[in-house]
Amino acid sequence: EHWGLPTALLKHWGEEGGRAGARTPGSPPLVTVFSEDPVELGDPNILICYVDKFWPSVITITWLRNGFRKFSYLPFIPTRGDYYDCRVEHWGLPTALLKHWGEE
Repeated sequence: EHWGLPTALLKHWGEEGGRAGARTPGSPPLVTVFSEDPVELGDPNILICYVDKFWPSVITITWLRNGFRKFSYLPFIPTRGDYYDCRVEHWGLPTALLKHWGEE
């Protein structure tokens, strides 16, 4: 960890070229979903929904597991057949954005 940020997030920032700064007002946010560690069925892990480059700062982030509401960050134990969606609501988006992770 660096400045309290998980290693997976820092690695992701490096892969994305260090995208920094907000977009213009009303621009839709960029959303990426990834796991903190490599996924192994039955092993606890954390899914991260990284939302970047949006303004204003008012935003709603919700996790859905198999279509049902969960948390803004999601500790999980991978199970065959499970899928997760990070739902982001922001006034720059015409409708809520769903970012999918996992099997369908």
